[in-house]
Amino acid sequence: MTRPRLAPFRIAWAVALLSSVASAAHAGNDDSVLIGDEAVLSGGAVTATVRTGAALWYNPAGLARVARDTVDVSGTAYALRLYRVPRLIELFGGEQADAKLNEVLVIPTAVTYVRPFRHARLALGIFVVDSENLTLRSQIESFQPAFGLTNEWLLAIESKSEQYRAVIGAAWDLSKRLSIGFSVQGIYQASSGTALFAGGFNDGTVDSRSPGFISFATLLSETGIGLAASLGVQWEPIDHLLIGASVITPSVAIYSSVTESSSLTQAPIVAGVGIFDTSDSKQSEARADLVFPARLRLGLAYEWSRVTVSVDGDIQHRLSNDRFNVDRGRVWNVRAGVQGNISSTVSLGAGFFTDRSPEKPVADLGDIDVDFYGFSLGVSYLKDRRLDPSTEKRDRLSFGSTFGLRYALGKGDFGGAQLSDTFADFSDLLRPRARAATIHEIALYVGTSFLF
Repeated sequence: MTRPRLAPFRIAWAVALLSSVASAAHAGNDDSVLIGDEAVLSGGAVTATVRTGAALWYNPAGLARVARDTVDVSGTAYALRLYRVPRLIELFGGEQADAKLNEVLVIPTAVTYVRPFRHARLALGIFVVDSENLTLRSQIESFQPAFGLTNEWLLAIESKSEQYRAVIGAAWDLSKRLSIGFSVQGIYQASSGTALFAGGFNDGTVDSRSPGFISFATLLSETGIGLAASLGVQWEPIDHLLIGASVITPSVAIYSSVTESSSLTQAPIVAGVGIFDTSDSKQSEARADLVFPARLRLGLAYEWSRVTVSVDGDIQHRLSNDRFNVDRGRVWNVRAGVQGNISSTVSLGAGFFTDRSPEKPVADLGDIDVDFYGFSLGVSYLKDRRLDPSTEKRDRLSFGSTFGLRYALGKGDFGGAQLSDTFADFSDLLRPRARAATIHEIALYVGTSFLF
């Protein structure tokens, strides 16, 4: 859930610029986190095969295939995003400044519990489906002989965000080959952003008096609460062939709270009165709004004795919501994976995935429209411990561990800008420009499961 737009200052472009940058810069798209051991082993191609607590997220019908009480704890132990944006900002005269920034994340992605009954399964889970911790800094300066002064610009942005989903679900075996399931999701998102944008002239002295400058700073924080639901089916029409489908309803925001504190200072290059303005506002509202689109997943898999090959695809529809600054286009993604049991206790897997952007083409500084393509590799270990049936209710306990690597290469556009080197006209200080961007995502995954 992105925040509602707030009332503008007298210089509207400054507020629109920094407010959107501080709250909306995002490069992870919708699948930056692989949830659950099976997803790591197959690149996320699990709609037809998932059989752990992660089914609450991918396809709740998969819960029906959980045979024993199961607790899963999984997490991306360490994630790194490397951004490279040539010519992020440049002066009208041609001087340029690149942007190179890194994003470091530690993400506990999922905790789930599944309880089997005779023909049904109940499950609870908490998922972190999105995380961001971005810091961007860029500075440029150029000597202007016409004024005998140096023109300087500084841009600094920090943006943090996490989205949690608490999910409860159930599944039933309608027959040996057919199962259905559903889930209800509670959504909580918290994000914050700070941004500083300043430019002007300086003669290089300690007590320099600038004949023209602008400085804008903002601090934003937001929280949102929402709801969604999902419905899924898994079917085995013939031996070894599995078909899965699930749909997640559009996410509805039912409460949002936004706080913004900002300041704006400007003085023109020509004689005149400058501007100084501050704002401190808070908005809270309980109201239903669509903020994420519905998502339809389809999957197909074939299981041999030791090997499973799976393919997945999904699609999301267009969604616009001016109040929450949502403007998403239709987007689709595909995944494919292969898993193999090399022994009774060890499994290996690999998968390919796409994580394409739903965002519209870049229009403002800080916008990101990047498509990701990547792969995952994983190894899973499951060991049984036999119990004495004369003294224990269970005949065995099972302990599992999964380790994986996820890599994705992102190519697309990052919103940059051309900046004034004269300050002659305050209506033409900034011209947004799309810049080619390259982003590398690298994540290490660790998962633990306990079956009893």
